[in-house]
Amino acid sequence: MHIAINPRLLLIRHRLGQCRGLATVTQIQASIEPQAGIPGVYTLTLNRPEAKNSLGRQLMTQLREALRGLKLDQAKCLLIQSNVAGTFCAGADLKERAAMTPEEGGEFVKTLRATFSAIADLPVPTIAVVDGYAIGGGTELALAADLRVAGPSAQFSLRETRLGIIPGAGGTQRLPRLIGRSKAKEMIFTGRFVGPEEALDVGRRPPIAKLLVFMHHESMHTNCAPDGPL
Repeated sequence: MHIAINPRLLLIRHRLGQCRGLATVTQIQASIEPQAGIPGVYTLTLNRPEAKNSLGRQLMTQLREALRGLKLDQAKCLLIQSNVAGTFCAGADLKERAAMTPEEGGEFVKTLRATFSAIADLPVPTIAVVDGYAIGGGTELALAADLRVAGPSAQFSLRETRLGIIPGAGGTQRLPRLIGRSKAKEMIFTGRFVGPEEALDVGRRPPIAKLLVFMHHESMHTNCAPDGPL
């Protein structure tokens, strides 16, 4: 019995065979999208669950591209959040760092610092939404925002000193400005975790004028962008 074969199916099979072995679709680890139903509010989302949102080359590349693509003529507020349960950001990807030469490591830290400075310099209010661990570069990312909103499981820590290094992406500058030099040194020297209640209390203590953390408040981002840009 003769079975007719559709030539188009043969062509499709041939092309699929050619595609085998090619790189898979790039995972989106960092992106900025408009917040549904809230004009002017955009959300920067970290989404690298297998590595707890650690800051690797791919995530940082996508983060910089997302920032360059942010529509500043439309944006009134930018939220920074995680799509990974229990983690905001675990800091630098230490596995990648271990494979870098000293020169590559130095350039990567410069990239982290420049990217976080770009966030700090955005002409719209930025709010880091932290519910889970913000470790090392994760805390530095939160510090680069104008405000920090903490959920009940938020934990902040600059743990680089436990690895024999110091925070390199702005933490040693931004943290003292927010909570004072003495308390910032204590956090950096010990590398201990600070929960939301303590962080809020630290920010209220005189003579410190600025809050490190605002406790979780669902409507903060809408209050930042009801009318014109700030």
